[in-house]
Amino acid sequence: MEYGDAVWGAMCTKTAINMLDRIQLRFCRRILRLPSQVAGEFLRQELGIESMRDRVDIAALRFFGHLAGLDKDVRLAGYLFRRRCDAVDDERAKYSWCKHAKTLLTRVRYGNVWAARAVPDKWHDLVDKRIREDSEAASAKQLAEMSSLSVFRQMGRAETDGWLDRSLFHKGAAIRLRLRCGQAPIMERVGPSAKIPTAERKCRICKQGQVEDAKHFVSDCSHYADERKECLRRITAIIDGTGASRMARAVSSCDPALFLSDRMLKELPPDKVRAVDSVVCDYLLRAWRKRAELWKLECQPGSEWRLR
Repeated sequence: MEYGDAVWGAMCTKTAINMLDRIQLRFCRRILRLPSQVAGEFLRQELGIESMRDRVDIAALRFFGHLAGLDKDVRLAGYLFRRRCDAVDDERAKYSWCKHAKTLLTRVRYGNVWAARAVPDKWHDLVDKRIREDSEAASAKQLAEMSSLSVFRQMGRAETDGWLDRSLFHKGAAIRLRLRCGQAPIMERVGPSAKIPTAERKCRICKQGQVEDAKHFVSDCSHYADERKECLRRITAIIDGTGASRMARAVSSCDPALFLSDRMLKELPPDKVRAVDSVVCDYLLRAWRKRAELWKLECQPGSEWRLR
């Protein structure tokens, strides 16, 4: 899909880039077995991949560096490249690749590179860093505006090897992933379609009068108190003697991050990581199955996203 993007990437229209992004995101959803409603920003962040716009921009900027490095007195391509750049500066060659390269360099604050027709040392690294920084800033702004990704915004992306893979073969891990991306049918997420105010999206399972969000489901709901207590007991037994103080505090406070992120696993050895994560996934599965029977009574037949 990206073959030759160093050439056509700089000239690609917004419509074409959006089409390529849709292809990439469709592939990401299939990898994680998530529905089409999952936000693209979540997929890119969770899987740690760049948008297609970023990828083609990086390719084009690197290619500019390659062309700028060609000796104009020895290489015909180097001579033509500089003549074409001069034509662009003279407001000619409006359909040239160099015209789009100039626009791109200006957008990413490298106008001096265009003017010099030369790139600094370690150009590839500089380009990667600049595009990544700009992308992260834009992504943080977008995440802040998306209520469906509030859990992911708080928990952060997964960093433990194999942690996301578990969602492909453990139903509890799949539930966790849906809670992280805002695609689990809890009241916080179902409420908007029923036009229920945020403060009124209360849990219909425990009747405690609390909004049913991901935190309430995993850490607070009294309906799953026994399952949660057993989960915490098993985790305590596994980490005993490991010196995992942060994990111990999370167990003591029933921190939602214990169930919805991998940050607590970082201080454990690999065998303990897998054991603790298995316990967490088992708990989520048992709690979700227990909830499912009661949730059916609150929903229209055949749809867990439409309230009666």
